[in-house]
Amino acid sequence: MPEEIWDQYTCGERELPFLQIERVELLPRRLAAGSHFNHRIVYSLCPPELTAVVAGTLDTSIFHRGHAIVRDQEKHFELKPGRWVIDSFVSIPEQAEPGVYAVELAFESDSVEFQERRSFAVETR
Repeated sequence: MPEEIWDQYTCGERELPFLQIERVELLPRRLAAGSHFNHRIVYSLCPPELTAVVAGTLDTSIFHRGHAIVRDQEKHFELKPGRWVIDSFVSIPEQAEPGVYAVELAFESDSVEFQERRSFAVETR
């Protein structure tokens, strides 16, 4: 609940809103073309008011060989007060080339922003 996060991060002593990215995971990190992975982000938010949300734009991109091959944008994404988990399941096409890829998640609003990037590998079947 938001009060627990407020106490845990001593939000009363911080500039608000305060956002903490607690964990970023890609599972599995090695996979075959045609399979999928889970991209999880755990965050905590202390807004200026207990029930306020922080609305902004969430961009998700997948890169291969230095180029974005997938881009998705959600313009009205809301970060909620307290601790939350964002899970997304990403399917890798059957025709995906073997190699190293990266998934990037970026959020931007008037008051909060973050960017997280993690790599994964597509292996030959």
